[in-house]
Amino acid sequence: MGLEKNYTIILADDDFDDAELFESVLADVAPNVKFVHVEDGRDLLRLTETLLPDAVFLDINMPRVDGWQCLKQLRESMIGERIPIFMYSTSSHARDQQLSRELGASGFITKPSEIKVLQQVLTDITRQLLDGDGAAV
Repeated sequence: MGLEKNYTIILADDDFDDAELFESVLADVAPNVKFVHVEDGRDLLRLTETLLPDAVFLDINMPRVDGWQCLKQLRESMIGERIPIFMYSTSSHARDQQLSRELGASGFITKPSEIKVLQQVLTDITRQLLDGDGAAV
């Protein structure tokens, strides 16, 4: 019997309420996935020097290094070539969605106002992650 892979998802978001909700929903839909929260892109970039996550969720508006800058830097690095990176924002502007595609995001998720929507989004993403044996979702 082979070793089970440990999956890790990182959320970079300076809103602690949003991060707490994300963590709670993720624990419900994928209890075996480790959740890591960082407050901004700078902390995320430092963390990925020592931790290879299976997926990253980036808020756009964060101090020091915002989501756009972080996405660009991750995609230019070796890590960014191997993992899915989702923009996770209160924005629903088509311009932001377009920019996320141009910068190489795997997807753009507007922070849902209903917990059931977040549950479905995280269920879909973690199912793809786990079913794909770690392949990009």
